[in-house]
Amino acid sequence: MADQNPFLAPQSSPPSGEPRSVDAGRGVEWLKQGWQDISPLWGDKATVPTFKDKKAVIERWPEFQEEMLSVMADWYYVSGHHGCRFANDVGESDFFEFTQTYEHAGFFNEPYHVGPWEHADSNNPDAGRSSLDVYMSTSFTDWENPYSPGPEDNPLHYNSQENCKGILLVGCRALGYLCSRQAWGAYFPNAVIIGPVTRESNSITKLMKIPQKFGRSFFLDPKSVDPVALCKMLNPVLGVFDRMAVMSDNTLYVPLSGGKVLELPADEPVDRSSLGKDVW
Repeated sequence: MADQNPFLAPQSSPPSGEPRSVDAGRGVEWLKQGWQDISPLWGDKATVPTFKDKKAVIERWPEFQEEMLSVMADWYYVSGHHGCRFANDVGESDFFEFTQTYEHAGFFNEPYHVGPWEHADSNNPDAGRSSLDVYMSTSFTDWENPYSPGPEDNPLHYNSQENCKGILLVGCRALGYLCSRQAWGAYFPNAVIIGPVTRESNSITKLMKIPQKFGRSFFLDPKSVDPVALCKMLNPVLGVFDRMAVMSDNTLYVPLSGGKVLELPADEPVDRSSLGKDVW
């Protein structure tokens, strides 16, 4: 939502029977691999817009959500600001423990970031609101209308997509929040999900190593690559930002110092002591 289209949403397989493909702002590499862009509303355009801050595009967010309900993709790409619903909800909490207990996280655009995210809290959720806000939950939510998403509902969290092969997440702590891991795992039980557990700065450069190293074969069968090896490849150097984790078969693979990879249950809180000095 910040600087790329939030979805890579393939639709129908090519004649060869190989999986579908999509372009989403960073799509040159995907197109080179022979994928197609079928993003709702703008899939036939040379450049897919984002919901970052343009009023004309943001006004179509509800329409985009509705269109996404019928998409059953092989791969999705979701990007933007990501974090707890309101920064002020952290309060005096230990932040790492907060990420393992807080129940509301999501992707959001720039107006929401400088508006409700900075100024509101759960007791005063409307502070800083504007008509340009876009927030999409990545945790479990009860839809007011079970057949149509509300403004903050995630259209990907509508039906279980057991045939989805993978999801690429670009946003701060996209796999750091327990509530997000639990929701992605529930709706995409067989997918390989890749995203940062730390703050995000430029993780797209790490993700682009995947097609460069493995080509189309990874996207046809992402489980053909050992998740530990994949995690190590994505994190040749461990810094404060862009520590990329891999989630597969309800296991979270987290990079640690010294080239180590920790394997944890993805749907359970992470014990701080298991991370040593690598707490995110």
